[in-house]
Amino acid sequence: MTQTTSLPMMAPSYSIETRHNYTKLSADLLIVMFAFLLATQLSHRIWIGRDLLVVGGLLVGWYAASKFTPLYNDFRTLTFINEVWALLPNLLFQFAILTVFLFFLNDTNHARTFSLTYVSMLGTLITLKMYGLRKIFHYWNGKGIYQKTLVVLGDSGKMNGFVDFVKKNSQFGYKVVGVAPLPSSAARVNEWDETLRYLEKAHALHLLDELIVISENFEEDIAKKITQWADSKGVLLRFTPRFLQFRASRFTLELLGGKPLISVRNTLLDTDYYWLIKRLADVILSTCVLLLVGLWLVPLISLAIVLESSGPIWIKKRLLGQGGKEFDSWVFRTQIEKQKTWIGRILLQTKLDKFPRLLNVLRGDMSLVGPQAHKRSEYYQLQLATQNYKVRYRVKPGLMGWAETNEVEIQSGTDPAVLQQKVDYDIWYIENWSLLLDGEIMVKTFYKVLRSVIFR
Repeated sequence: MTQTTSLPMMAPSYSIETRHNYTKLSADLLIVMFAFLLATQLSHRIWIGRDLLVVGGLLVGWYAASKFTPLYNDFRTLTFINEVWALLPNLLFQFAILTVFLFFLNDTNHARTFSLTYVSMLGTLITLKMYGLRKIFHYWNGKGIYQKTLVVLGDSGKMNGFVDFVKKNSQFGYKVVGVAPLPSSAARVNEWDETLRYLEKAHALHLLDELIVISENFEEDIAKKITQWADSKGVLLRFTPRFLQFRASRFTLELLGGKPLISVRNTLLDTDYYWLIKRLADVILSTCVLLLVGLWLVPLISLAIVLESSGPIWIKKRLLGQGGKEFDSWVFRTQIEKQKTWIGRILLQTKLDKFPRLLNVLRGDMSLVGPQAHKRSEYYQLQLATQNYKVRYRVKPGLMGWAETNEVEIQSGTDPAVLQQKVDYDIWYIENWSLLLDGEIMVKTFYKVLRSVIFR
């Protein structure tokens, strides 16, 4: 009998989030070093060994200043002058740091000329980089590359103004594929049914990325229905700030061209910084396991499979990944003619049958921790049997999961309530992700496997 445990009780998380682009930060740190070398040549200053200390101080100073300035916010929806204006505090801080370093190191060799040259070069190079990237993305978005499709619902006046605003600013990376009025209440059945049919048709034609509601005149029942529809399709939902009756435990307030919007189910993994941290953890840990364990374990398991029965060593399975995209994965063969082999039972009990999927983690198809990967047939079954199932495809599937850690397993004939509980656990994991949570899941998974082996 399957054991289930209740979900952790979490109060709604209300936060105003600033998105940082750490890819741009890394590029700018390289520009800081290049600008220092270029300024050294232009000011005819001699490079000395302690300049390494100066460059280190400038790098640390740039990073520290970026934590207190809006330089690495998302400027897609703002003008270029806003981005340049955000650069000025960082340049002034660099000038101050360099002046202090040269003073305490008693380096008066063209100090004033060198400082001004360095800041001028740094400002020019980063401004050119900003302008170049903005033009590249503007060109791509104009060609329909990297554009997100969205539908806007709401009051005609405000809605049309918002749509015109988005269409005139293609650099935002959005493509409005439809607009529709929003009934004020679900009691207005005919109007709601018409809106729902429109959304279904738009999603079927364009596979919507986002749904934006520009309205303040609607009741909670209609808000719940919209949230439920968006969750069922895996579509990101944004509201104007007055709406607070969300059926999600986490949402954030962001600005789109100065216009405040609330994102429902926005998570840390939607940001570059935390996505990169999780990806680095996946690559480092999976590489270490493959090198330290896989080099001897994989040949050992393969030999045992070959000696016990004839047939392939690995079985290929087609699974669904992030965004519902399919990918090929491999597991060790555990059966012959639908009968579990002796080595197969051991592999299933220890979860080592999925060891080859570490290669999928390295390739980026999967993560070490995340919702369980499903086949296309399971996808259709669970989508019909549960609510909000598509939300779990906001992230990569994992080798280990929060639901499995809490003894929620899907088997043939599983009760619908258990299926829904598994989906709820997966969504809770997505909304409350942290490295500590991933670590907890790994430790609990290893303990669970060890316990099953000892007390089998």
